[in-house]
Amino acid sequence: MFSIRSIGALCFLLVLNTSVKTEPITKLSDIVVTSQRREELLQHVPITINSFDSHFLRDIGAQSLADIDNFSPALEVDNDSSTQPRFKIRGIGGTDFGIGTDPAVSIYQDNIYVGRSGSALLQFSDIERVEVLKGPQGALFGSNSAAGVVHIITKKPTNELSGSLRTRFGNYDKRLVEAVFNTPLVDNQLLLRVNAIYNQRDGFVDNAEGGGDFSDEDYQATRANLLWHITEATQLNYRFEFNHIDQQGPAAIGLNTALSPSQGHLSGPIANDVVGSQEKRYFFAHSLNLQHHFSFATMKLISSYRQFNTHNREDEDGIGKIHAYLDSDNIESNQQFSQEIRFVGDSEHFDWVGGLMYRYEKGDQETKITTYTNSINALPLPYPQLSDNLFWHESMKNELSAHSFSAFADIGWLMTEQLKLTFGIRHTQDKKNFRWKNVSNNILPASADLFFPAAQYQVAQKNQWLDQQKSWHDTSSRAVLSYQWNEQLLGFFSYSQGYKAGGFNSQQFLSSFEPETVDNFEGGIKSSWFNQKLLFNASIFHYIYDNKQDISFEQQGGLGQFVTRTGNAEAQGGELELRWLPLENLKLGINYGYLDASWTKRIVNAVNYTTSSSQLIDLAGQPLTTPKHHVSATLDYQLGLKGYGRLAFHINHSYSSKRQFTLADADYYFKYQNRDSAHHYTNLRMSWHDRHNQWQIAVWGENIFDNTYSSHVIPVSAVALGTPYVRPDKPALWGVEIIVGF
Repeated sequence: MFSIRSIGALCFLLVLNTSVKTEPITKLSDIVVTSQRREELLQHVPITINSFDSHFLRDIGAQSLADIDNFSPALEVDNDSSTQPRFKIRGIGGTDFGIGTDPAVSIYQDNIYVGRSGSALLQFSDIERVEVLKGPQGALFGSNSAAGVVHIITKKPTNELSGSLRTRFGNYDKRLVEAVFNTPLVDNQLLLRVNAIYNQRDGFVDNAEGGGDFSDEDYQATRANLLWHITEATQLNYRFEFNHIDQQGPAAIGLNTALSPSQGHLSGPIANDVVGSQEKRYFFAHSLNLQHHFSFATMKLISSYRQFNTHNREDEDGIGKIHAYLDSDNIESNQQFSQEIRFVGDSEHFDWVGGLMYRYEKGDQETKITTYTNSINALPLPYPQLSDNLFWHESMKNELSAHSFSAFADIGWLMTEQLKLTFGIRHTQDKKNFRWKNVSNNILPASADLFFPAAQYQVAQKNQWLDQQKSWHDTSSRAVLSYQWNEQLLGFFSYSQGYKAGGFNSQQFLSSFEPETVDNFEGGIKSSWFNQKLLFNASIFHYIYDNKQDISFEQQGGLGQFVTRTGNAEAQGGELELRWLPLENLKLGINYGYLDASWTKRIVNAVNYTTSSSQLIDLAGQPLTTPKHHVSATLDYQLGLKGYGRLAFHINHSYSSKRQFTLADADYYFKYQNRDSAHHYTNLRMSWHDRHNQWQIAVWGENIFDNTYSSHVIPVSAVALGTPYVRPDKPALWGVEIIVGF
C-alpha cells in the first residue's frame, strides 16, 4: 500500500530548512497542567499527578491509554478489548462494562467527560499531553471520579504553516502512518489543524487451525480543529473527531490442558472457533468551546456531542471444540451530550473557579450468548437430547436514559505569601431510567435458559421490557492546605471526597445498587533542586471506600452469572517521582508506587472451582486484586554530531509485583504461566535527528525481552464446560520509524 521509497520521496518534498538547531539540555523543563481547571506549573499543584508530554508518548510508542499504565504507578488499564476496557487507580475501578454501571475512573478529553468505556480507549494522534490525577476528584471533576481522573489534551492550532508525517513499520507486518497539518486560514484570526492516523498489524497469536493469526490491529482516526479568534477577548474552538476499529475479537487461551491445543501455555498456538469473530467501533464527536475574558474572570462555555456504535463478538472457551463451544456478542450504541459553563478568576489574595455542568446519556446494549447444541447435550441437564450442530442463542437487551446535573466551586485563599488554603465543593444530582428485556432461547422453552435462567424471575417476565428508575444526589468537597517554602519546595495536606453514581446490573433483572463514596487523606511534597537539575515529588495517602461496586461470578442457576456486589474497602500507600539531570543531555527518571488495599466488608457467593460448588465467603481483610509495588525507570541521552545532527537514546523498564488473589477470584484455582510472577517490560528507542530537527529516523522495540503474560482468568465457561481461559498480552514488538516535519 505504501512503499518506503514513496514515503521517503514525500518526506523529501516536505523538508524546509527553517527550523532552529536543538540546544543542549542543561535543566529539567517546566511542565504545565490544567488539573485545577487552570494552567499551572505541575510543581505548584497540590495533587499527585503524572504528566506525559508528546515527546514521551512518542518515545514509548504509545498508541492509547493502555500504553501508559506501566509508567504511572497505581494506574491499571485492562485493554483485552479496545471497546470494553477497564481502568483502575489505586486499586479502585470498574469491572463491569454494562451500560447500567458507570466507571470509577473518569476519562476526559479536552475538558469533556468521555463516560462510557466503549469510547474511552481511543487511539492517540497529535496529543499534547496526558495527565493522570490520583485519588478522588469529586469537587474538581464531579461524579464518577472516585478513584481519579485521566485527562487527554490534544494539540491546538497555531498561527504558522507546519506539519509532520510519521511512518512506522515493524514485525507482524506493522504499518502505521500519521499525518498532521496546521495552517492559518486568516492570519492570527482563523486557524486550522488536521490530523489523521492509519494503523494495521497482523495477529501475534498463532492459529492452531491454520488461517489468520489472532490479536491483530486495524484502526483509522482523524480530527479537525478550527480555532477562531473573534476578538482579542473572545475565541471559539470547534473540534470534530472520527475513530473506526475493524479487527478480530479478543483472543482466548484455553487453560484446559486436555482440550486446548496450547495446553495452557501462553506462547503456544490456540484454537478460537467463534463464528463471526469481530471487534468494530464507529465513533463521532463534535465539541464547541467558547472562551471570553471578562474584567473579573474568564468564561468557558463547552458543548459536546459524542456518539459510538460497537460490535464485539469473541471466543469464550479457547479450545476450538464444538462440544464445548461458547461465544459472547456485545452490541452497543451510545449518545452523550454535555454542556458546561465555567468561570475562572483570580485577585491578589484569591483564585477561584465555579460553574454548572449538565450531561445526558442514552444507551442501548444487547448481550448475546451463543453455543452449539453439542455443548448443551454434553451437560448434565434434564433436557431431551437435541439435534447436533445447531446454534443455541440467548439474549439480554438493555436501555439506559441518564441525566446528571452539578454545580461546583473551588476557591483558593492566599493567607500569607507562602500559606494557601483551598476549599472546593460540588453538588451532583443523577437520575437514571433503566430497562431489561430477556429474550427466550431459540430452541427450548424459556424455563430452559442457561445463561439468563428463569429461576431469577417469573417466566411470564420473559420477552417483556421491565423498567426501573432511580435518583441519587451527593455533595463532594475538598480542602487543601499548602505551604510554598520557597520557589523550589511545596508541601501540602489534603482531604478530598469522591462519588460514583449508583446504577443497575445489566444482566440481573430489577437489580440496583447505591452510589460509591470515598474519603481520601493525602500529604506530600513537590521540590526541585540544584538549579532544576533534580526534581523530587512524594506523597502518602489513606482512603476509606464505602459501597464499592464490584462484579462477582456466581452460580445462581444455569451456568452462572456476573452479579454486582457492594462492599467497603480501605487502603494506604505512597508514591514518589524522581527526575535527575546528572550530566548535560542525560536524563534519568524513576516513578514508584506502593499500595496496600483490602476489603473491610464484603460477602460474596463465590464459586469453588475445585468442587464446582458455591460458598459464602467473607472477604474482610483480604486484598483487592492489584499489585502492591509498581516501579518504572527511564533513561534518555542525546549525543551531538556537530554538523550531522544528533543521536537520541531512550530506554525504560517497568516492574509490577505479582497480583494478589482471594478465594473469590478464579485465578486462585487455575494455574497458568507466570500467574504468580512479577511483570517486567522493557522498551527502547534509538533515533537520529538532523541538525534542523526536521528528520527523525528511529529503531524501536517494545517488551524487547519477550516476557509473556496474560490477563486474569475469565470463568464464564469454567464450571459447565470446563474451559476457563485467559487473554494474551503483547509479545516483543520491534521496527523502524521515520518522522519528517516542516
